[in-house]
Amino acid sequence: MLERFKYRIEGFSPSDTDLGAYGFSVELDKDLANRALKTEITETGYKNLQTIAEEVIKRVGLAKKDERIREPYKFVINNQGKTSLLLQFCDVPGNACDLGISGIEAGDFAQKGIIERNPVYNPHNVDHSRQAYALLSSWLIWFKCIEAVLSD
Repeated sequence: MLERFKYRIEGFSPSDTDLGAYGFSVELDKDLANRALKTEITETGYKNLQTIAEEVIKRVGLAKKDERIREPYKFVINNQGKTSLLLQFCDVPGNACDLGISGIEAGDFAQKGIIERNPVYNPHNVDHSRQAYALLSSWLIWFKCIEAVLSD
């Protein structure tokens, strides 16, 4: 018998189109997502995750080593008004290049306080393999961190 998945990556390969050719999606287990939504991220955890993702972005050449970039992660604000561990999106340099759940969906999660189906992180303007690599790496770093925090 197969164990239920915690996440599933779909379409991580270039397509035949020019724009958005490197887009892919990641589906997250709703039970894990619900636990992340109910758990507040610590200030230290928030800063550490941002720093790690910034380093990934710089190592793949999407930003210079000393360049200031926008924070790569945005988290869902839960129905308690707290910044949760649940990722809304991760962002890398480019033309609004990100991987995330929609703002409407994030607002719905926050309002209801529960996630009823597996959230899917969808791409936006992923035009280069370096962007795809940085987004997937950032998403997986976030996942491994929340998995460790929520395993207690």
